[in-house]
Amino acid sequence: MASSSCRALAVVLGFAPVTPAVVPAAAPDPGAYVRTGDAILKANHWPFTVELLSVRHDMRDLPAERSRRAVVELDGDKRLTLHTLRELPTERLTSWLRDGLEAAGYRDDERIRAFLSGFPEGNLRKDEEVVIQYDAAAQLTTVTSDRGAPVRVDGVSFMRAIWTVWFGKLGDGLVSRL
Repeated sequence: MASSSCRALAVVLGFAPVTPAVVPAAAPDPGAYVRTGDAILKANHWPFTVELLSVRHDMRDLPAERSRRAVVELDGDKRLTLHTLRELPTERLTSWLRDGLEAAGYRDDERIRAFLSGFPEGNLRKDEEVVIQYDAAAQLTTVTSDRGAPVRVDGVSFMRAIWTVWFGKLGDGLVSRL
């Protein structure tokens, strides 16, 4: 009788539901960046469209209003990560940025020249990354690449002009996760 009791107990235990251990979700890091969106910068060469850069946007603090304008205006830590999808002449990108800054009404040539000097000379290679980051406490916009020292430009108005160029060209993609 003992062996049949053991078999019955084994059968009962074999079908007992397994309850997974409940692990509490980790609290979000209050200093961490939050991804607000992604977009692709394209060039239209009729009849083809060529994808040039994948652009990701992150912020530490989110604006109260969920809009491009609110993100641009917010004086908070934020960054744009540019990832090249193909080889790209640096001159092409810096010329586009210079034109965009002029269209945005920003004309401080000294700051523009300094900022654009942070992009690698020659060509951006496929899969190369450039990060444009704004530090609100220091009011500095920094451009960093793997090939050269970071370049820093001061001023909230400069940051807003740079963000206006990117958000104006790439539309709502950079705020799609807000």
